[in-house]
Amino acid sequence: MFLHNLSRRSFLKTTTALTWISPLTTLLDQAGPDRSGASLVAYVGTFSSPLHDTLPTQMDLPPGNGRGILRFRIDRTTGAMTPIGVVEMDVSPSSLAINGTGTRLYSANETDRVGDDKQGSISAFAVNRADGRLELLNTVRSGGAGPTYVSVHPGGRHLLVANYFGGSVAVLPIQADGRLGDASDVKVAGGTIGPTRATHAPTGSFAISGHDRTHAHMILADPSERFVLHADLPALPTASKIRM
Repeated sequence: MFLHNLSRRSFLKTTTALTWISPLTTLLDQAGPDRSGASLVAYVGTFSSPLHDTLPTQMDLPPGNGRGILRFRIDRTTGAMTPIGVVEMDVSPSSLAINGTGTRLYSANETDRVGDDKQGSISAFAVNRADGRLELLNTVRSGGAGPTYVSVHPGGRHLLVANYFGGSVAVLPIQADGRLGDASDVKVAGGTIGPTRATHAPTGSFAISGHDRTHAHMILADPSERFVLHADLPALPTASKIRM
């Protein structure tokens, strides 16, 4: 892959692929208030290989060496990580989120091949509190292509999704049993697309921005829990209301 064809996101993902795991990790404490003797489990999302749904020209989604969602036990004294399991998937679960009680885990599956409208998908898992194992509950469409970030609203009833390739954000209702419902609201990001190259880039620079379209990159509720904020890679910020 030539440097002049790399966007910032491509560079970061390619670098991540070399280490075979995504740096997006979620820790699960399997104990109650007294944590001193409890086992600590880490779930690690990966860019997985082989990917069965990557377009040959899709530079922004390089295959990694992962195999799905990895599970590690963390030594509380030394910090050493011991692999204890994996949920194999044929898509890249590159972002993970756990609910407030540590009983459900959600993964953003970074694909663009689901359904006639080519969306991504989100999976819900039950967490076994005895050993940290994951049990798939269900998988639903993400409300856009290439979901790259998920977060659980503090109220615990909604999952927030940022779809990178689709340039959209979505709200998925979390049902009483932890399963996900279909998107209750989807908003496509607007705003002015930024320049492909920096106006004052140094002479000889090959860096490009990846600003070909809107790319929703992150979504999170604010501390008051009244508002939801999302960051977009190339567009100037705009505000929109979403329903929850």
